[in-house]
Amino acid sequence: MSRSAWIAACSAGLALLVLVGFRACATKPKATGAVPVLSQERIGLAVMNVLKVPTGTVAFSVSRKRPADADIYLNSNFFDARGPIGELIINGKRASKRVKGGGYFFVRGGVAFVSAQVAPKSPTYSTQSLIYGINDGKVNTKLFKKTHSKEPDYRTLVGTDASGDLYIIGSSRTALVTVEAIVNLGRQLGIQEAILPDAGSSVDYQLSDGVRTEAMKAMPYVIKKGLGKQEPKSYIVGRIER
Repeated sequence: MSRSAWIAACSAGLALLVLVGFRACATKPKATGAVPVLSQERIGLAVMNVLKVPTGTVAFSVSRKRPADADIYLNSNFFDARGPIGELIINGKRASKRVKGGGYFFVRGGVAFVSAQVAPKSPTYSTQSLIYGINDGKVNTKLFKKTHSKEPDYRTLVGTDASGDLYIIGSSRTALVTVEAIVNLGRQLGIQEAILPDAGSSVDYQLSDGVRTEAMKAMPYVIKKGLGKQEPKSYIVGRIER
């Protein structure tokens, strides 16, 4: 059964039938000695920051604003002048409605998940991206053909591997890449499910493993304000369990 089918089963109230096979129905314990790991990978000359987060090592949530006290944060929903586009749920309360398509980052039972196309209706936290890059290990090649996908730009990707460990990949200051390039890097790292948050001038993230930290804001606030551009309307937030 596909991961999407597991999620649908959980949403339909069949958690007892899939408890063993799908992590959304139970909290996976932290592996002994497991810690987040921050590293760098290259796409040609482009340096990409990569954070691997083993399950249980970081407490994830979703926020409307960039937090001042978090170890990890990443802009998430696409947005317009009215607010975030797509689902946004914070502490069980819906702040924005789900839209058709895309994929989700959500927290249920204290565990963070990434799912292309399908997500439960009542998670504790959820943020929806308008585009997904990988679904059940299959790359979304149709996405690569779109004009915006072919343009080198600052980009990020959030995904999970077969073990449920979460990955965040982000462009460094000099790394302008295509959607295909960042998605293919994700697959090389073993990612099975992946979404792509808002890109370009919206990119705003900080990744940390508790020892090292890498942060990148594509466009400073002062410049954005001068150009009439708005700040992101939602963030994925993580605090390392210590």
